[in-house]
Amino acid sequence: MKKQLIPIALSAAVFAVSFFFQRRTLSEEEFNGLFLFSRDYFMETLTSPLPVSRLVSDFLLQLFYYPPVGAAVEALLICGIFILLRRLTAFSGTSIPATAIACTVWYFMAFKATPAIAVTSLIVSAAFCALVLPFIKGRKKENKLSIAASLIIIFVFGISIPCNGKVKENEEWAGIEYAARKHDWQMLLDIATPDRASVDRDMIPYALLALNATGRLQDGMTEYPVRSTQDLDMAGQTSRKAYYFNSILYEMLDVPNEAIHCTFQAACTLPHGTGNGMLRQLIKFNIMRGDAEMVKKYSSVLSRSPMNRRLALQALRIAEELEPRTDVDSSFLAPVMARDPFLSLLRTGAAGNDSRFLKDRVSAYLETSPELRKKLLDNHE
Repeated sequence: MKKQLIPIALSAAVFAVSFFFQRRTLSEEEFNGLFLFSRDYFMETLTSPLPVSRLVSDFLLQLFYYPPVGAAVEALLICGIFILLRRLTAFSGTSIPATAIACTVWYFMAFKATPAIAVTSLIVSAAFCALVLPFIKGRKKENKLSIAASLIIIFVFGISIPCNGKVKENEEWAGIEYAARKHDWQMLLDIATPDRASVDRDMIPYALLALNATGRLQDGMTEYPVRSTQDLDMAGQTSRKAYYFNSILYEMLDVPNEAIHCTFQAACTLPHGTGNGMLRQLIKFNIMRGDAEMVKKYSSVLSRSPMNRRLALQALRIAEELEPRTDVDSSFLAPVMARDPFLSLLRTGAAGNDSRFLKDRVSAYLETSPELRKKLLDNHE
């Protein structure tokens, strides 16, 4: 039993930290990851650096769609590294080096928000064991002091990882993007509080989007440190974070063409140029648009992902019955967008969108920018 105490404790610690403190991070890793049974995917992956590691990592990432499964996968990876390293150091009679190395890999896996480093470490450890173990003779029994020291190392890492600023930031942003995607606006506001948004100003557009969606923008935005219209739209930013925000914004404005465009821009920042979640979003937005052919195209691609096959087949069935939208004209579905987000809002309104969401957003721009109010009044006169 003493022999199994350390791997059990290590697995439990990794699972608990991953599940309770990185739950949304696991979901976002799957969202941005990609694994497909297709020739193009395998050709791209196998010609990249560390192809085996990348292939295994991509395969495992699809399991992170279910956070408990993702947490279990991470626990097994770290435990596997520990077991291999302990076998290599069995002659010393202590598990301390194996525990320290496995926990260090765990730390960087959590810090980087990817299992790739753990997969690489596991493969290297396995290869090293295969080469070295035949030449290692003898094994010493581990004493209680060594076991206690290993358990202390696990405890220290288990406490320090959830407290790490980068790990907490990753989880916050994963939660914000998850909440925005699911339209869970209260969850988003619980994360992007006024105090937190004053530190990370990129949270302000998301918080204002949530307030906008719940009809509380005019009153709620006064609680946030809004300085300019850029706090409403992330204008000028070219990061994945900004592109993803705009895809959700245009979804709420019911402009699927621009939501698709922004999703493509966000996808281009990913290692494979797209991801499981990005493909799901493209299917969703094309259903909004009433474009059966594009739904079939992306569903066909996504059907080659084992974990997404059922969803893709459901989308294909929807596409068979999907009719082009007739409730609005084409200019409403695809108004001409401008580099100026406020002008894009006006064009969306001119195309026929008279939703409260858009009206509240226009009012927020005018309230935030006296220059815009004056310019609009001058043009009206």
